[in-house]
Amino acid sequence: MSGYPAKVRELTWDATSRFLATGGSDVVTIWDCAKSPAGTRPVSLDGHDALLTALAYQHRGRLLLSGAQDGLVILWDHTRKMEPLATRNLDAEIAVVAWSPSDAQIAACSAQGHLEMLSAPRAL
Repeated sequence: MSGYPAKVRELTWDATSRFLATGGSDVVTIWDCAKSPAGTRPVSLDGHDALLTALAYQHRGRLLLSGAQDGLVILWDHTRKMEPLATRNLDAEIAVVAWSPSDAQIAACSAQGHLEMLSAPRAL
């Protein structure tokens, strides 16, 4: 599990502990850890134009949030399609994204201190 152009700072496991999403570039890289991911090809989700800064899987679902220096927050379901389900631009680098404990809401905060609360999953 190597080949990232930058240091990996973003990691998140899905609810089943099967998938590990990682940052380290402008692409979300998802490893299938059902068996050892060594020597396997990961899923790549391409939608950002800058380095990733935040990742978060739902607590009980399969949806994934990504945020990046480009100000975009993207909602993904890599088990169904490789294109974003929805996007939201906060116009500044994303500092953090998080799901509420019930997975009913999403919080996204920019590096400039703008906090946005959104209903999940289609409100992005």
